[in-house]
Amino acid sequence: MTGPIEIRASHPGWDNQWVTLDFGHYPAGEPYVKDVPYGADRGFDLLVRTADIGVLNEALMFVDAMKWRHGDIPVELHLPHFPGARQDRLNADGDLLFTAKSVANMINQRGFRVVYVVDPHSEVLTALVDNVRVVTALDCLVSCTDAQIKGRWAGIIAPDGGAEKRALQVATYLNIPLYQAWKNRDVATGKIAGFGCQEIPPSDKPYLVVDDLCDGGGTFMGLAGVVADGVTLDLYVSHGLFTKGIETLALAFSEIYTTDSIVLVPADAVCIEVARHLKEIQR
Repeated sequence: MTGPIEIRASHPGWDNQWVTLDFGHYPAGEPYVKDVPYGADRGFDLLVRTADIGVLNEALMFVDAMKWRHGDIPVELHLPHFPGARQDRLNADGDLLFTAKSVANMINQRGFRVVYVVDPHSEVLTALVDNVRVVTALDCLVSCTDAQIKGRWAGIIAPDGGAEKRALQVATYLNIPLYQAWKNRDVATGKIAGFGCQEIPPSDKPYLVVDDLCDGGGTFMGLAGVVADGVTLDLYVSHGLFTKGIETLALAFSEIYTTDSIVLVPADAVCIEVARHLKEIQR
């Protein structure tokens, strides 16, 4: 089974295939690595596919050890899902952590030549991470053939204001309309009180909801509940965490598309494989 951390030697002339980097753990939990691919001592790319900051930290420890052994060798970090990306500000109350900046600092300390990320939650991340290159939601969808995506949907739906920019990029590329949905919040509590959406005309084609991430799926189920009967919905998210499973979502959405930014992709989702090809598909 493929693990969450993979490595490939980057020096020209070596075998540049991705292979799993096997981490073991001592009884008390400390990680260890005993084998690396031939040629990695000249430079390597590291692919980390996880939502677990602890797993990312183990990968960074490996980078430290390789640089201490072999000097300042060139290393690229391919981090399709950026753990903590949603915690992208200092809040006046509530959650005290600015996790996106903490993780960015951990990464910046290693001096990566390039850091590839897929469809980060907000543009804050691009300002926090050194040498970052962003693979957009559109890049991921375009990695499919035009025959697979052009003419497939009647329109694109942004589920809230934060998703509007990425959804607009997809709608513009496909030359189809963009529709805006929104969340209504209780001003006193800050909790979501309901959902709304522009009127969506009936069509014999589905509409594609586009967003960066699905955690529990509440936003998407709320949106599906306010769309008129007879409108078929598909869902695309760059990062399918699906922490409450995918079964309920699959009842509301005809097709659910996600990438392999996380190692485990549910069988009911259509997986767009991009993680091992970020350098090639980034436009």
